Amino acid sequence: MFHKITLILVGMIISLSFVKACDVCGCSVGAGSSGLTTLFKKNHLSLSYFGYGFDGALSQTLSTHDKHYSLTASLRFTPANNWYVLASVPYKWNTRTSLNGNYNVNGIGDVQATLNRVVVNSKFSSTSFYLDAGAGLKLPTGNFNLDLAEGNLPVNFNTGNQAWSPVARINAFLTYKGLGILLSPSAQWSFENAEHYQFGRQLSAQTMLFYSLKISGSFSVTPYAGWHYENIARDINSKGKYEHGTGATGNYMLTGFNVKFNNYVADLSLAQPFHSQYANEEVTAGHRFSAQLTYLF
Repeated sequence: MFHKITLILVGMIISLSFVKACDVCGCSVGAGSSGLTTLFKKNHLSLSYFGYGFDGALSQTLSTHDKHYSLTASLRFTPANNWYVLASVPYKWNTRTSLNGNYNVNGIGDVQATLNRVVVNSKFSSTSFYLDAGAGLKLPTGNFNLDLAEGNLPVNFNTGNQAWSPVARINAFLTYKGLGILLSPSAQWSFENAEHYQFGRQLSAQTMLFYSLKISGSFSVTPYAGWHYENIARDINSKGKYEHGTGATGNYMLTGFNVKFNNYVADLSLAQPFHSQYANEEVTAGHRFSAQLTYLF
């Protein structure tokens, strides 16, 4: 039971990391994923909500406020022992309010699918260690339109990249009784799309401490806290030059809690930025909020 609670928790945490995006500054970290939630011996369906924002930091953009939201459905299934496939489909809506007017862009985002291998799943008395690795593709299913720049919007205000993007990740955690620590790095690369635009390489990692409180046989609560880091290289535009307002380095303090009842799991998370730089400090990052509901079957 504790293994299941642990996997649910770290899955929600990883979901927060992979859904993150700084579209306002021309970068996007991965697509939605339910992460280690997929490592249950049971398959699952998951629905995740994610929201974040950026404010203009220059004197001429102080009144500009960008908000980005996504709703992601994911499915996990097991084709063979110690292997699992995770597929996710996001729907995105992005809004900007400014002195020049209000803008809205929404639609289906880029579908992502990964194949993952369980490498280690060991338990020694009260201690357990888990490690898996996965790789896959983010598919060019979302809309990408360079003409958004004419409306004073960054290119990544689009709902998709229209590029084939390989992704890779490693998930590891160590537990002792109810206490655990998680470490999870990931990476994404993007090929040049049909508009001859190439998004920058994206790296992210997080570490997290959590403690599982078992209330009853079917009910548990797990609070957690930790740190998330992301680094996104600058994009290269169709002229072969670096795109203005792209590239980022972000640090976030993460807090949240996880509730499990029978086959249902709910999670709420908040990420607060610190020592972060986006779009060459032309924007200021706001907090990030996520909510996820998972059904195990």
